Amino acid sequence: MFKKFITLGVLLIMVFSGAGCISGSGFSEYKNSAKEKLEIFAADKGQEFYSAENWTAVMSFVAEGKVAIDAAKDKAGVDSALNATQIKIVGVEPNNFGAYFISDIGWETYIRWVAEYKELDEVWIRNALNGDFGEYAPPNIMYRNMMWAAIRGNLITISNSSSQYGIQVIQFSRDGDSYAGGKLHFAMSFTLSSEFLTVDYHTGMFKGLSIQYELDISYQGSEVEPTQLAPPKNVESHPTGQRWDYIGAAGLLGAGAEIRRAGAQDFELVQTTDVYMNNFAISCPSSYFSEGVNTVRIFHIGGPYLSYDRTTDSKQVRISLNSEYVYFNYIKNTESTITVEKVNQ
Repeated sequence: MFKKFITLGVLLIMVFSGAGCISGSGFSEYKNSAKEKLEIFAADKGQEFYSAENWTAVMSFVAEGKVAIDAAKDKAGVDSALNATQIKIVGVEPNNFGAYFISDIGWETYIRWVAEYKELDEVWIRNALNGDFGEYAPPNIMYRNMMWAAIRGNLITISNSSSQYGIQVIQFSRDGDSYAGGKLHFAMSFTLSSEFLTVDYHTGMFKGLSIQYELDISYQGSEVEPTQLAPPKNVESHPTGQRWDYIGAAGLLGAGAEIRRAGAQDFELVQTTDVYMNNFAISCPSSYFSEGVNTVRIFHIGGPYLSYDRTTDSKQVRISLNSEYVYFNYIKNTESTITVEKVNQ
C-alpha cells in the first residue's frame, strides 16, 4: 500500500470498501441492497430477449446468487457473490444478436456530415474516405470499414473512433421496434427492422445525426463462452489524473471509473474513456470527492464485439465481460487535502 497527498487538481482510480467481518442491521441492509441489484440486473436483461428455457436459467442464477449473498461474511464477500452471479447471467445466450455495417445510405449521410462539420468540400471528403486520388482523410474521421455495430441481448456496441475498438457500449430497452439507451453524457435511440439498424444521436458531437447500418447475415451467434477481461494494471498517478496501459484482449472496449462518495451507499459511474495511444487516461476533479473516505474503482469495459477468424472464415458476434475492479481510497480532510491509498492492484 502507498499513500500520496494531493491538494488540488484531478485524480483517479478505484476504491475498496473495507474487508473484515461486520454484523448488524447495516450489513443486512447491504445484503438486501445487493440482492435488489441482482434482481434489477436480471430484469434489465429483458425476458423478451430470451427463450423460455434460457430465461429460466437466468432466474435460477438469480436464486443461487441470493443464497450466496446471504452466506457472505463481509461486504467483500457480498460484492464477490454479486459479481460472480452477474457473470453467469451474462453468459446465458439471448435470442437476438447481429452484426451491422454502415449502409450506402448511411455512408452518404456520414460524408455529408463530415464535410459540414469539418467545413471541407464534400467531393474531396468522399475521395479521401474512399481512398481515391491518393487523398488522405482528416484526423478523427472514420473510414467505412470502421463503422459497425454489434448487438447481443440488450447491449449494443457502436464503433465511433479510428481505434479498432468500438467504445460506445450501450445498454438499451425496447418499446416495439424502438430502442433507447444511454451512456455517461451520451444518448441515442435505435430503430431496428429485419435488415437495418438506424441510430439517432441526441447529444454529443453527432447530435441530430441519423445513420443507417445494414445487417450482415454472415455473422452468427458465438459458441465461445464469454470472457471476463483482466483488470487494469500498471496504474500510474499523474497531476492530471490516472493512466494505465490497456490489456490487449479481445473484446476490450474501453475503461470506466465509479465513485462511492464518503457517507454514500452506492457507487456512481463518473467517467468512461476510449483507448488512446495504447493506454487509458481518466481524470476526476477533486470536487468529485466529499469530506471523509471516498472509494474509487476503475475497470475495463466489455460488451458485444465482432470476431472474424480468417483461417476458418468464421464470423461471430461475441461478448466480453467487464473486468473486476481496482480499488483506491481517497480521503479528503477539512482543508480539501486528499490522501490516496491504493488498496489492491
